Amino acid sequence: MWLDEVKGHYGEDLKLNWRNFSLQQVNAKDPGDWRVWQEEDYTSTRSLMASIAGEAAKRQGVELFDKFFLALLTERHGGSRAPLNDDSFFIRLAEECGLDAEQFKSDMKDPKLVDIIANDHTEAVEVHGAFGTPTFIF
Repeated sequence: MWLDEVKGHYGEDLKLNWRNFSLQQVNAKDPGDWRVWQEEDYTSTRSLMASIAGEAAKRQGVELFDKFFLALLTERHGGSRAPLNDDSFFIRLAEECGLDAEQFKSDMKDPKLVDIIANDHTEAVEVHGAFGTPTFIF
C-alpha cells in the first residue's frame, strides 16, 4: 500500500501510530446509544474483528504488526475482498506473517482490546473531529 512506500522512503524519520476508527459506527443512521464495540457477536459487525486482530498483532511488536497490517490491507483491498469477520482468516494471516498463533488467538479473546478500539474511536471523533478514513493527525 502507498503509505508503506512512504514509510520505506523516510525510514526511521517517520513514525506511524495506527489507531482504530469504526466506519460502521460513524455511518450509523441513528446510533443513539448503540456502539459497535458493544456488540456481543463480533461476526455481526463489518470490521470490529479486524481491529481486534490488529490490536492482537500489535502485542507481538511493531515489525510483526506492520507485516500483518500490510498483509491484511492487501488481502482486503488487493482484489480478494477478504472477510473482516472470520477468525480463521485472521489466524491464517497471523501464521503466514510469522506471529505466534497461539498467543494471537489468546489475545484476540482479551476484552481489553475492545476497550482500546472504543477509546481510539471516541478520541478520534471527540478530540480530532474525525469522520472518515484515512485520517492523518500530525
